[in-house]
Amino acid sequence: MGTPIGNLEDITLRSLRILKEAAQLVAEDTRQARKLLSHFTLSIPCQRYDDRMSEVRKQALLEPCREGRAVVLVSDAGTPVISDPGWSLVDLAWREGIPVVPLPGPSAPIAALSVCGFPISHFVFWGFLPRSPGKLRRALESVREWGCVVFFESPYRIIKTLEAIAALSIPELQVCVARELTKLFEELVRGSPAEVLAHFQTGIVKGEFCVILSSRG
Repeated sequence: MGTPIGNLEDITLRSLRILKEAAQLVAEDTRQARKLLSHFTLSIPCQRYDDRMSEVRKQALLEPCREGRAVVLVSDAGTPVISDPGWSLVDLAWREGIPVVPLPGPSAPIAALSVCGFPISHFVFWGFLPRSPGKLRRALESVREWGCVVFFESPYRIIKTLEAIAALSIPELQVCVARELTKLFEELVRGSPAEVLAHFQTGIVKGEFCVILSSRG
């Protein structure tokens, strides 16, 4: 189930109904999940999950489903499994013949793409980029092939990443950075690599970042 990435008003009516009916909620961070439940005055058992859990523990998490009750998988924020734990639990449900139902909701990459103003017929999503300079450069240069690349970045690495983008020899390259989407200090910055880098070099950088590169002009 997709959960708000910042603004709690973004939760859907369907998601609230399912949460009221579900037997169990599964989350990587149950503290974050309980904050969401508390805000909407919902009471539902929360269980922690990550993809490194044993098969036995994953089986136990799905036990309510075998009794015909719903188990809801959530991310800390946004849509689960997208650069986030959960895929192996969903895979297990498929293998067990347990029905898997998507509950659409907020997604930071899709939200950012919808407002970047670049032509989006197809794109590649990288999650978080590699840390080593060589692998980082090769990942960024893939925009030549794909036309549009989307990825997450942390406030601790955003300047170095923007510097690496500015060093690329792609004359037509454009950048859009979405910071703190749907939150109080939401910020959208678009321009050439040099322009966007200069903007974020002017002060303290905070928050969560979603970066879009486009070489389509």
